[in-house]
Amino acid sequence: MEKVFYQIVMVFQYPVYALIVLMFVYSLFDLGFFTARAIKRALGKNHPPPLKPGDLYMKALKSLEIPRLVSRVAPLLGLVGTLIPLGPALLALAEGNTQELGRKLSFAFGAVSLSLISASISYYTSTVRRRWLLEDIKKLEEKDVSPQEG
Repeated sequence: MEKVFYQIVMVFQYPVYALIVLMFVYSLFDLGFFTARAIKRALGKNHPPPLKPGDLYMKALKSLEIPRLVSRVAPLLGLVGTLIPLGPALLALAEGNTQELGRKLSFAFGAVSLSLISASISYYTSTVRRRWLLEDIKKLEEKDVSPQEG
């Protein structure tokens, strides 16, 4: 039974590492877009899109889905990416193969580090973007509620 579990887990090793790298690359690109948007807002060039507040809210939810998923899933994949090589690392330790032990542990620590960096970046950008979008919605609602001339 142990070998079956081990073989099943090893099937997921490279897909988990690939997802971790993809999330890391995504978070870096997202950080770039976020920085450009922050500069634009700081220069006062932010204008809410000409949408109804409800439509903007739906657009906001959609635009925040991926960063929020990355901020929540990346740490889980980092844990999986850490645990998968620990089994072989412990076997290498038992056999006295310190070189293999070091190699497996470097994968483990690299996986968790990249995952946590990705999650941190995505959490920060999605939190600030959410505030920006709510501010934009508030501006649009204030325009809709402005006193009507009679």
